[in-house]
Amino acid sequence: MPGRGLGDGQGRGDRPEEKTDVSFHDSKVDAELDRGKMIVVGNVRGPNKPGEALEAVKEAMESANTSDENPLTNVRLTRAQREQAQQYFDAMRTEAE
Repeated sequence: MPGRGLGDGQGRGDRPEEKTDVSFHDSKVDAELDRGKMIVVGNVRGPNKPGEALEAVKEAMESANTSDENPLTNVRLTRAQREQAQQYFDAMRTEAE
């Protein structure tokens, strides 16, 4: 029969907690920073036009934000998907309580 975990060998159950003598201190490590590698993923031909790309990105972001959401209301889930969704909502309910 194993002991209560207070001596040698295998133990079980709760152990009493003791305050340990631990001290923390802030430290700073001097690091030498080098320039990182540049990874080229493709080339695009044509002149650079400053500002136009930024405006195109802004327009794309605004149109994505204003587009209607398309909820999946009439989609039938598989049994595994239903069980996973049920587990998720059950976990959310117990967490909220």
